[in-house]
Amino acid sequence: MSQTAAGRTITLEHDSKITLADIEDVAFGRARVALAAPARERLAAFRAAAERQIAANPDKRVYGLNTGFGSNFRDYVSPDELKRLQRNLIVSHCAGVGPYAPAPVARATTLLRAASLARGHSVVRPVVVETLIDMLNNAVTPAIPRHGSVSASGDLAPLSHMAAVVIGEGRVLNERGEGVLTQEFV
Repeated sequence: MSQTAAGRTITLEHDSKITLADIEDVAFGRARVALAAPARERLAAFRAAAERQIAANPDKRVYGLNTGFGSNFRDYVSPDELKRLQRNLIVSHCAGVGPYAPAPVARATTLLRAASLARGHSVVRPVVVETLIDMLNNAVTPAIPRHGSVSASGDLAPLSHMAAVVIGEGRVLNERGEGVLTQEFV
């Protein structure tokens, strides 16, 4: 972490540890977030390796990249259908209801998701992590309903509401804490 004129910058690395103070500072807008170059390179390399495996062997299945999810993990998804699958997965899991979580909670959740992805253990593209970071640094806060989820993990609905904003859909919180359509906000 480094100091800046505007406050601290929390730098996400593949092995970084985030403190409660870091989470609080980002949640309340007192710190910016950055992705370390080596972490970005690691994300890109991991993704490229998966894409090379698929190109070399089109029949190879890479979970979540060219397969379904959960119990559908054996289902092959063609390259032409991947974007539609990703969008449908996100939108179908936006099942939360009730009042929105306070902005600091949504911002903390966004930071923790970015930090988790920055570790480089999934085939996520670097642009996804960078978009989450840009959202944090530019006060684009996903509107995440407080109630409801899908599956036993308990985080699919809330994370889907966040991911919807990443793809330009869903809702974000305005300065009054009201959910407005992402397209109208940005």
